[in-house]
Amino acid sequence: MQESSFEIICHILKHQCECHAEITEESRLMEDLKLESMALLILITELENHYQQAFDLNEGADIQTIGDIVHLIQERELVDE
Repeated sequence: MQESSFEIICHILKHQCECHAEITEESRLMEDLKLESMALLILITELENHYQQAFDLNEGADIQTIGDIVHLIQERELVDE
């Protein structure tokens, strides 16, 4: 069974970024999950590696929540969800 983009993001946050907060699609990256710039860079890099596609950091200007990242991935048609 293929992991959803949400599950992949959660896995990266928990195992690569050492995020121990409860993660939902409504979770705000900085305010709720307390992610700092290095953790955000790790998240982006891991997503690029997983999906084999570069993410433009300028696109990230409007990304505030986990759901925003999921939507971006779905918009790019990187997954069938």
